[in-house]
Amino acid sequence: MRASEAQADAEVAELMAHYGVTRVSVDYYHYRTYRYSNPDDAIAQARLDASQNNIEPKGV
Repeated sequence: MRASEAQADAEVAELMAHYGVTRVSVDYYHYRTYRYSNPDDAIAQARLDASQNNIEPKGV
């Protein structure tokens, strides 16, 4: 990491602390070209695609 990037990161961290902004990690679930934040939505779409195209799910 360059010095300017480290300085920018430090400034962001300082501002976040000052204003009470927090960072949270987010899990994403990928199906084909789509990204879902809820696994039930990804599974529902995969099931719908499988039923419409007579595709066997992976791992079966």
